[in-house]
Amino acid sequence: MTFCKNKYFVYDACCSPQQQPDDEKNAPEDLVKISGLISNHKSIPRELRKERGYGKLVFKKDLSICYLFLYIKNLKSSNINLIHIHAGSPGLLGPIIVNIGDLINIKKDLADGHVKIKIKNENIANFVLGESSGCKCKNNEQCTCEKMNSIFPKTIQFNGIPLTSGNIATLDSLARLGLLYFNFHNDAENFYGIMRGQIYPIEEKCD
Repeated sequence: MTFCKNKYFVYDACCSPQQQPDDEKNAPEDLVKISGLISNHKSIPRELRKERGYGKLVFKKDLSICYLFLYIKNLKSSNINLIHIHAGSPGLLGPIIVNIGDLINIKKDLADGHVKIKIKNENIANFVLGESSGCKCKNNEQCTCEKMNSIFPKTIQFNGIPLTSGNIATLDSLARLGLLYFNFHNDAENFYGIMRGQIYPIEEKCD
């Protein structure tokens, strides 16, 4: 007997600039400097931007692997610098849980407007425990996600119980509570981001 074959938990997000907490011009200067997410080009107000995206998280029911499907529209991959999965409620900024740029070459692998990615335990940050973010930085430099995790809240609680991170099961638990979101960044919208998508459970069969 094969346990849990073709059984999945599924979550998705429809991404838009309108989900961002504010326009880039209103980003708090102190946090921008600390994070290093400085915008080098003129930003367009979020209500006028046409970029759209779709993301789906498909967890094997034994919570050993998560498959990520990403789609973009009205946005060239060459104009994307960073893509993250964060923990946080709608309208709030939260710590980075998965740095998608560690898993793919964004500009190359998203050139056709879509990509499928496999997420494993080792790709998920240990943000709650106050340890290093789990991001792999080149040349021993402090990477963006470690900077961000150092200034944003490190704990998320549900009914007074702190949720830990660092594995697929906790990623699933955050998604189940609606506490995950996608965020895309470029040179013009580098702090808040180009577009954002809150991730929620969906009813769907996957075989």
